[in-house]
Amino acid sequence: MKQPILLSTPHISQQKLKFVQQAFDTNWVAPVGHNIDAFEQEFSQVVGAEYATALSSGTAALYLALKLIGVKLRLEMRYFVLPLPLLPVPAPQRYS
Repeated sequence: MKQPILLSTPHISQQKLKFVQQAFDTNWVAPVGHNIDAFEQEFSQVVGAEYATALSSGTAALYLALKLIGVKLRLEMRYFVLPLPLLPVPAPQRYS
């Protein structure tokens, strides 16, 4: 049998396992918790921003970014994000 080529092998370090266990022990599994608050605060300090917000997905991040720059989201707006050089490319819009 051929060995599969794994692009990203599943692995969790002991440190990450500790954070997962802590989230379950304190019942902060969703949607927020101490670790997320700490991450947002530390991230904002590292990048020199007054605030930072952790989101649940790339889609949520794109939606929020578009809203923050004033894009009016209408019936349907789709974006493709190219991996290199990470430029948003507007997709054709469909209006009903």
